[in-house]
Amino acid sequence: MARRPVPGDIVRIDYAEDRHTYGQVLTTPYVGIYDLQATGDMNIGEIIAAPVLFVVAVYDRVVSRGWSSVGKAPDGAPRIAIPEYFMQDMFQPASCQIIDAQGNARPATPQECAGLERAAVWDAVHVEERLRDHYAGRPNAYLESLKLRT
Repeated sequence: MARRPVPGDIVRIDYAEDRHTYGQVLTTPYVGIYDLQATGDMNIGEIIAAPVLFVVAVYDRVVSRGWSSVGKAPDGAPRIAIPEYFMQDMFQPASCQIIDAQGNARPATPQECAGLERAAVWDAVHVEERLRDHYAGRPNAYLESLKLRT
């Protein structure tokens, strides 16, 4: 049986045949993805010193049964902040909400939501494709489909 991930766990994310990066488990369901293109193993200190590329919510199975744990961020290490996200009514695009890290929602205008990512839960294959697209310098179809509609 797979171990349930806990905040601070560092996971390896293989996104290409010869490349991987790492993520840090935050408060469930969030994972901060580091901006690394690694070909070999890295130590935890090197990993957590890297900039964060993005933070996404992922399905529990992604971390518990998909990406492999390689260690834990040491106590006192800087934690990755969970950003705000937006939600938008599909039929009334002017009706939006901003969701904070604790899941609290507040009404917002589309202008207030500009620059935020849409609240969504990602599966491993979508995160890995997003990484491939990012490092190839091309738009990601999943991310594009979640853009704010005006």
